[in-house]
Amino acid sequence: MLNLKNAIHISVNAIVTIFMLLVLASCASKLKVIDDLSATAFDCIQDYAPEADPMVRKTGKPAPESSFLTINDGKSALEWRLAIVDSARHTLDIQYFLWKTDETGTLLLGRVLNAANRGVRVRILMDDFDSARWNKGAVILTSHPNIEIRVFNPFKANRSGWAGRGLEMMTQMDRLNHRMHNKLLMVDNKAAIVGGRNIGNEYFGAGKSLDYRDYDLLTVGPVVEELSSSFNLFWDSVWSYRISDLSKKENDEKKLDDLEKRLDEIVQNSKWLDQEFAFSPVDWSDRITRAKQKMITAPARAVYDCPPPEVGEFPVQTIITLNKLAEQAKEEVFMISPYMVPLEGFHEAIKKTTDRGVAVRILTNSLAAADHTIAFSGYKRHRIQLLENGVILHEIRPQGPMWETFRLNASTAKHISLHAKIGVIDRRWVYVGSLNLDPRAIHWNTELGILIDSDDLASRILSDFEMDLSPENSWKVEWRLPREDPSSPPPGGRLVWISDEGETTKEPSKGIFQKINLWFFSILPLDEQL
Repeated sequence: MLNLKNAIHISVNAIVTIFMLLVLASCASKLKVIDDLSATAFDCIQDYAPEADPMVRKTGKPAPESSFLTINDGKSALEWRLAIVDSARHTLDIQYFLWKTDETGTLLLGRVLNAANRGVRVRILMDDFDSARWNKGAVILTSHPNIEIRVFNPFKANRSGWAGRGLEMMTQMDRLNHRMHNKLLMVDNKAAIVGGRNIGNEYFGAGKSLDYRDYDLLTVGPVVEELSSSFNLFWDSVWSYRISDLSKKENDEKKLDDLEKRLDEIVQNSKWLDQEFAFSPVDWSDRITRAKQKMITAPARAVYDCPPPEVGEFPVQTIITLNKLAEQAKEEVFMISPYMVPLEGFHEAIKKTTDRGVAVRILTNSLAAADHTIAFSGYKRHRIQLLENGVILHEIRPQGPMWETFRLNASTAKHISLHAKIGVIDRRWVYVGSLNLDPRAIHWNTELGILIDSDDLASRILSDFEMDLSPENSWKVEWRLPREDPSSPPPGGRLVWISDEGETTKEPSKGIFQKINLWFFSILPLDEQL
């Protein structure tokens, strides 16, 4: 009864919140009107056919070789972003789903502005879902002659507020459901960072409520040209709009000067930033030279979705390519995804894979480590079937000893949460990118990653995640039938979580309120939106 009362209370609060959102939206100023995003057709031409051999171009030529450095921890992830921005001479192309205005986000933005001041042409393409927090500053930045900022699939509502956006999301779901989840930082069309990280404290080990366990690749070589093509495709897309065209705010040089001073103040006033990172651009040449010696060279290609040709159509180039590769697996498929909500046909494909003797291992978040309980509710509905189909399933523990490897002293987070998106097939084929294994990523979002044919890189990544799979840092989840466990209640089995501390049949969580939320979301038909 306690669970039901709390659930009702939560539901009432949600209804009241939505009502207040509608009221506030109705009081908002007149929304700025933009054109119908589906009105203009465009071509999306890629070098590889999604359903053909994933490493052979349409011309019949194999994918060329590029070089890669793995970025495993958060501090190195920000340092390498600062390094290539500081080293830029001609161009900076930046594409992200989310960029926070906290200490690390401000530090990186300040360095980008510094690059623009020394003559580097800067193009920033942001998804518009979470851009309200930095809209005003972004508009001011565009008064710089070397900076242009565009947003993907923008809201028509007030650019700096959430009230009108909430109403618009409910009334234009078909259009606004399409989000650009790509994550790319590219310098001079010669070097790039691709992976799972957005920009913000928690992605670099300095979170307030949680720290993310994430993963990136630094790459140089021909694959960067393909990444550049993907960026230009989105930059020129009818879905992308100049942020200055969407705002009534006026710019002048004084505002830009004031913004630059404000960015410096935020960085200088930080109580911890100077203990971890250089405030001003530095000479990274020695570090870059050492990194080149550690790089792994192998055939590689960019894997990316095209912007949807029209509202309601799914961008599926990435998942088709990866499915094609997984179908060819002979020994092992290892998937890392923070969110695991199988689509129709996924279970059948897994069953066929395990039936032919291929080991399928998945690392994902536990309920206790999950950052979004609503997304976990979709996984919960499928977990037993995954296990019945032979999947070896691991769930990250929220406070395992490996957390110390990925957090800075400044972190006040309560736990770690998995955020990396990786696939390793037959200890040879490697995918690192932005794709989660859920319907939102596969159907609605556009995604970007790199596919590499390399035993050495596969071994390095598997070695990096060996710690995650240890019983100190993750639970191995099993589904035990009554005949295997006499204490199991008939007629079904029971889930068991196994760690270095023993076994438990009680699902690890953050507490009663998280479980109430999980119960509430689990009864809703939300899978397609997760």
